[in-house]
Amino acid sequence: MLVALLLLSFGVFFVIQDWGIAVTPWIYAASVVSGTYGVLGLFLRFATKQNKVFKFVSDASYWIYLVHLPLVFFFLIFLSTLGFGALPLILLTTILTIGLGLLSYKLLVRHTPVSLLLNGRIHPLR
Repeated sequence: MLVALLLLSFGVFFVIQDWGIAVTPWIYAASVVSGTYGVLGLFLRFATKQNKVFKFVSDASYWIYLVHLPLVFFFLIFLSTLGFGALPLILLTTILTIGLGLLSYKLLVRHTPVSLLLNGRIHPLR
């Protein structure tokens, strides 16, 4: 229900954001709160067992947080010169940033001393 509320409230916010209505920030706040609780609820419901993919992404998350901003700027600037529309530009930037973040974590961090700083341990090569 919270995810549905997120979609509804964010849709309303998206439509009325430029109208100058006083309740617009409250609608946006409802979107953020319901989205946060909704996503947490989905993960608590469906992602309760250990999973190698979730573990890898969890280990890589701080690295991705550290490197994502320069990557986003680079991809936005580079891809905007190619004439993509807004939606393809955002989707490509997101996919490329996450992909390059995960790949760079695997190649540059996971099996190096940097992993000790980020995750508290160095993962052995297999």
